[in-house]
Amino acid sequence: MTRPKLSICIPTYNRAPLLRSLLLQLVQDLDRLPFATEVVVADNASEDETQSVLEEFASLLPLRHVRHETNIGAVANVQHVTRMAEGDYALYLADDDRLVPSGVVAAIDLLEEHPQAAALYAPWSLVDLHDRRDLGQFYQQPETVTITRGDYSHLAEHVAAHGIFSEISILRTEVVSRIRPLMNDLAFWGFTFPCEYLAVGDLIYAHRPFYASITRHDAGTQRGGLHRAR
Repeated sequence: MTRPKLSICIPTYNRAPLLRSLLLQLVQDLDRLPFATEVVVADNASEDETQSVLEEFASLLPLRHVRHETNIGAVANVQHVTRMAEGDYALYLADDDRLVPSGVVAAIDLLEEHPQAAALYAPWSLVDLHDRRDLGQFYQQPETVTITRGDYSHLAEHVAAHGIFSEISILRTEVVSRIRPLMNDLAFWGFTFPCEYLAVGDLIYAHRPFYASITRHDAGTQRGGLHRAR
């Protein structure tokens, strides 16, 4: 089997309807990606129909999944699914959000052009699926910027100037496996992780979104943040 270029890493917990909706969309999205992609799901001991949903899509997607025997917590599950990635790059995707395929292609192109980059960050779109409305971006920056390895002052200036939250990223898996950054109680991980990655490589802050955060789903579904993805 060809090594995937990209691993889409999805943590989930007790949200089978939302997961099914996402996987159904990914069946279409992967056809728009011109490189080998795998989907990796970590089920955090769900008690609903999550396993049935995963079995349903086993023949429809290049899918790998694991189910924890006990709930290991939201943060640990996100870290676990990221480390399951076998692709060159790992992209975290919440089970209630969506990808922007054209943005994913552009982001991977940037990473391929900059082999010294440890990670790529980008703003994310806000989308209301219920009313089919694009609500704009969480933050904006006018152009793509590369922060050179170790240049923490440039990183701080760039983040402050554009109100950036470094949450949505595509990571080079070789870097993740080598430094294994951990969330802690000292500061928000969206500020600490980029510093850890910048210690070993450049950072790309792309201006084009590759990720859509869904603010509202169709009737009958629920959504939430990391705390809901336990």
